[in-house]
Amino acid sequence: MQEVLNIARRQVQVVVDRHSAQVEADIASVGSRASAHGFSRSGRHLLEIDKVCAEAIEKRAALVWEVLHRCVTSAGVPYSDGLADELKSIVAPYLSNTAGGLTHRANVMAQSFGLPRELDYLQEAIASQDRTQRWFDSEVDLFCLALAKVPAKPHYSPHPIINIHSSTVGTLQTGDYSTASVSMSMGENSQAQVVAALETLRSEVLAARLGTTAEAPLVLIDESVSEMEKPAADANRVRSLLSTIRLCLSSAIDAAPKIPQAIESVQKTLDLCRTLT
Repeated sequence: MQEVLNIARRQVQVVVDRHSAQVEADIASVGSRASAHGFSRSGRHLLEIDKVCAEAIEKRAALVWEVLHRCVTSAGVPYSDGLADELKSIVAPYLSNTAGGLTHRANVMAQSFGLPRELDYLQEAIASQDRTQRWFDSEVDLFCLALAKVPAKPHYSPHPIINIHSSTVGTLQTGDYSTASVSMSMGENSQAQVVAALETLRSEVLAARLGTTAEAPLVLIDESVSEMEKPAADANRVRSLLSTIRLCLSSAIDAAPKIPQAIESVQKTLDLCRTLT
């Protein structure tokens, strides 16, 4: 397990470094806009910085959880008593205390503007940290609870595989620890429908002009499309990615009412393909 978690830590660092660079670019963009519209070094300037940082905290947590979930599930890491604490410890440097400086970024800038450093109205990033920490912890706890209920694999002994080609399919199971399953693959048309729904979602995100809010969701949509274009696509991974996309865009629902509909369309298309695993 430790080898998998070490890989996850390295991947998380890469994702966070890339995201941090984007956050700095967003903060610089706010400064440029403030100068152009005459509110540079003002309370409004600081409020917009605080908002950027608040959104960045939520995105960062979503990106980190996507990496952790992918690593643990792809490697088949089994449940253990310390797994939840291990996963939470990986995000701790980026979410606890000042969330890597994001919760107090606006206040630090206020001091450079000659304003009081602790301004009561700069609370959005702090609230985002608390809210996101609780979300992340609950996601980890729920994931580990579900993983704990997965039964341990019994001792393996080879058993025959019977293929039945028929319009009506049943199952046949014999002997201790034998298994019977029905596996129905997803046809190219079904996969194409999921891809089409994802492309519609991409169009709605782009049309909403959400700026940096759209960055992480668009990357995840790309990953989802790439997965669904594989000959043996993993629909469960796409469902996980869609959950993260939903989280990343939760703050944009009021500004882009068509996005939730597009997300639900992808979900419904996937639900019709539950036999794809």
